[in-house]
Amino acid sequence: MLIFAILTAFAAINAENFNVNDEDELKNAFVSIAAISQDPSHTITVSETINILAQINNMGLNDKDIVIRGISNAIITSSVSDTLFNLGGNNLALTLQDITLQDDGNSGLI
Repeated sequence: MLIFAILTAFAAINAENFNVNDEDELKNAFVSIAAISQDPSHTITVSETINILAQINNMGLNDKDIVIRGISNAIITSSVSDTLFNLGGNNLALTLQDITLQDDGNSGLI
């Protein structure tokens, strides 16, 4: 049991965390996560409501476990041609916590 607690704490320390406030920071967080090979666990915290004008597209998220937290904020898409997210990769897990995804462009979310 002690070993499990130590491993859990070690994983939390090594996890890469990103705080984002706008579309560019959110896109860059996914690019950075795709480039990191040694750690599969990442958290993206959306610090304020973000309006997205173009699709966030990243298909290179292999072996990643990503949590998007909103602290009661939203990601709103105004794109009129694409869904909000086009994310993928082998063994990708995406978890949404306390965030709203809103489609204002009638193009879909995921």
